[in-house]
Amino acid sequence: MALNNAERQQRYRNKRAFGRGSERRINLFVGEAAWYALTRLAKHYGVTKRAMLERLIEAEDERVSDALPKSKLEAYFRLRSND
Repeated sequence: MALNNAERQQRYRNKRAFGRGSERRINLFVGEAAWYALTRLAKHYGVTKRAMLERLIEAEDERVSDALPKSKLEAYFRLRSND
């Protein structure tokens, strides 16, 4: 029996989730201003929106971790999405 679109999409997502351990899925909505800013930044730097978002997140994470005192740094890096 042929799969419907929803089943094919679910199969694709499951394959991605388990086949690429260094990636995590983010499913979210952002405000219109943030969306257009991301689009402009990505176009300006000649990268995809995904690449631009990754750059922004990693740069801010580095900025914050560089500013933290050593006593708080270990706790910061232990943070997970469920905390």
